[in-house]
Amino acid sequence: MRLTWITDNFLLKIFSLVVAAVIFLFVSVESATPVDVDFPIEYRLDADMVLVGEPLPVLHATMQGPWANFRSFSPGDLKPVIIDLSKQPPGTVRQMIATNELEPPGGMKIVSIRPVEIEVTLDRQVERAMPVEVDIIDRPAFGFEIVAVRVEPAQVRLIGPQTAVTKQDFVRTRPVNVGKREEDLSAEIELRQPGQGMRLVERKVKVLVEIAEEYVQRTFTNVPVVIDNGQAGARAQPDMVPITVKGPRRYVDNLERKALQAFVDVGEEVAAGKRSADKVVALRGAPERTLLVEPAPVVNVQLPRKARRK
Repeated sequence: MRLTWITDNFLLKIFSLVVAAVIFLFVSVESATPVDVDFPIEYRLDADMVLVGEPLPVLHATMQGPWANFRSFSPGDLKPVIIDLSKQPPGTVRQMIATNELEPPGGMKIVSIRPVEIEVTLDRQVERAMPVEVDIIDRPAFGFEIVAVRVEPAQVRLIGPQTAVTKQDFVRTRPVNVGKREEDLSAEIELRQPGQGMRLVERKVKVLVEIAEEYVQRTFTNVPVVIDNGQAGARAQPDMVPITVKGPRRYVDNLERKALQAFVDVGEEVAAGKRSADKVVALRGAPERTLLVEPAPVVNVQLPRKARRK
């Protein structure tokens, strides 16, 4: 068999091969392909200055260059755009950006950027001691109460923009739950992180919540007065008095008036032959650790004469 397929239309085949090579070189080397990329922004400030808010993190740009270059291109290779804000006083600063301030990879060029002007706010950085406020949620068990809350350290250091730090009155902890507790709570608690570009030097504090029985007062009206060691016919005026008691809530809240007894002892007065006496009322029937609140009521006791023997 003759290899005529090689020599048939030989010139046409050579021409097609040359055209294909030219097209390949044009697309791979000379084609100007536009691509959108994001250049990171690096802000340079004086040591005592900070940026307020959320400054623009990247600059959008359109690059153009040979397609072959883009095939080996990585966004991580882009050098940051430097925004020099040194020597700038506190306040709002507007900075224009030119395309020649961007450094594209070799063989590329910057066609356009967005935005062409950046606006940022500068403030002086300060440090201030800030009191800590404990965020307590829920309540102790019935009949118990919080008697003291202690924090160590009582103050922490807050760093941030001067305008924001001066508006801050305190730093709050994460919630401390004392629900249904009957005993003290001691724990290391994280602090809530402040906003507006501020940060705390200390991240945690020690919190002690002291819990004790809750004492309450309660007044009972028209409690009958009982006379001890008095002869028949002795009577008190008034014969009913209001009584105020103080004690643990779990006892006092459930206390009934009929369980209480107001009394006076006139044994000494009877022995001395007195006809009347002013007496301070005492209390019987109160639960443990429940006391009569001073001043106690005073009654006048009328004592009859002793009957004479015949």
